[in-house]
This record gives sequence, structure tokens and C-alpha cells, in this order.
Amino acid sequence: MDKAKLLQELETLLELEPHSLDGTEILKDIGWDSMSLIEYITTLDSEFGIVLPPDKVTACATVQELTDLVLAAKAA
Repeated sequence: MDKAKLLQELETLLELEPHSLDGTEILKDIGWDSMSLIEYITTLDSEFGIVLPPDKVTACATVQELTDLVLAAKAA
């Protein structure tokens, strides 16, 4: 999994146009909410075996922060 795959997962989850995210977006501005958080955490766990604490995800303000968090968890 790489950043491009994570962006694609977010685009699908948030029903955004493909290739519309670049990482600079503010999560709240693109429709990220508590339901998105739960769905994203569940998808990462079930499809990729990556477990993230909800409080760490909640602390992310931008798409880049979120992708950095996921990639760091994957590498650990």
C-alpha cells in the first residue's frame, strides 16, 4: 500500500472524483466526519490489516497527516 492507494480509498469513501485528492486538503472540508472515520478505520483493518487508534485518526487535520499516520502504522 502506498499514498496513491490511500488517497483512492479516501476518494471512494467520501464519494469524490477519482484522483481529486493530493494530500493538502483539510479533512473536514472534504466531508470527513465521525462516520467516515469509523468506515476508514474498519476498511484499513479488514482489507489491509492496519489497526489505528481512533484518537490518533481524530487528531489528523489534513489528508497528508492521515496518510502519514497510516503509512507509519503499516511500517511498524
